[in-house]
Amino acid sequence: MNGFNLDSLKRYSLSLLALFLYVLSLLLPAFSGNGESYGGYLVLSFGVVQSVMYLLGALQLTLLLEVKSALSVMVLALPWLANLFFLTSFALHLYKQRHVKIVAMLALICAITFFLKPLASIGQAMAIVEVSIQIGAYIWLLSTLVLVIAVFKERT
Repeated sequence: MNGFNLDSLKRYSLSLLALFLYVLSLLLPAFSGNGESYGGYLVLSFGVVQSVMYLLGALQLTLLLEVKSALSVMVLALPWLANLFFLTSFALHLYKQRHVKIVAMLALICAITFFLKPLASIGQAMAIVEVSIQIGAYIWLLSTLVLVIAVFKERT
């Protein structure tokens, strides 16, 4: 019988905890800047558009041979890309796919970049400002760390 059973629940308990923490982080304030607090769900949704803009800007700067500027712009997209890597590694882990450890580590590395230099584009002017990290961002990072542990704990 192939289905979800108690053994599956035990096997994926850390992964499910990671997903729970990830969803919880979306419901909490992620950071504050310019006198306002931004919830995780808002940061995630705005991050989609901003990351595409950053990556396109980095591509344009690269074509203009402004590699150093391109890298600094691209770094702004890394925290949002951590979400893509997180969800991808979660799915890869559930379906026992190869390369899940690499994708999970990419998620963690991208997430950590936000904590090294917490910058975000906020406000109507979309100005890039340094922000204060709040509880949602810490739980978001913890969810990624828990997923990495779950992936590496799995015997392949």
